[in-house]
Amino acid sequence: MLALEDFLLLASGTESVENDTFKTLSTLKTLELWKNKLRRVPRALPASLEVLKLNDNSIYVLHRSDFEGLKKLKILELKNNLISSISTSMLSSLVSLQSLMLDANNIENVEGPLALPHLKHLSMENNKLHLIPASFFTSLQSLQFLSFSSNFLTKIPINLPKSLFSLKIPQKLPKGGEGGA
Repeated sequence: MLALEDFLLLASGTESVENDTFKTLSTLKTLELWKNKLRRVPRALPASLEVLKLNDNSIYVLHRSDFEGLKKLKILELKNNLISSISTSMLSSLVSLQSLMLDANNIENVEGPLALPHLKHLSMENNKLHLIPASFFTSLQSLQFLSFSSNFLTKIPINLPKSLFSLKIPQKLPKGGEGGA
């Protein structure tokens, strides 16, 4: 068995990964598969994983099973994919997650509450969001950085966490654009 900690496969044109490819890599901490043609999150990822970056692929849907057993995962990046929605159940097993980057997808809606108690950084820039449900932030009491820039929001989300240091929202909200669902 390899004692591999980091695996990077960038711009190789890879379309899919065989089931259980990474499962036996029990020391793997970082997996980066950027700029490929992946259509889904690789299956059976090792429980040791702390960083998962799948930016610039063709992933269009996330399944709860994609992240099962990843209790040590701290950073998840899925920027520049084709994801259209996020549900709380998809990410619920990521109990240690601190950073979630979902920029430049096709996300039109999100469900709440997002139960990620250690999440500090959330970015969903350049999506198609019109509304953020008030319940979305209920369990995000550690959140410090939040960006919804370049979306179609018409109101500033309410019930923002008190821990928030930085908030980026669309540059032009209509008059009376405070409040949420």
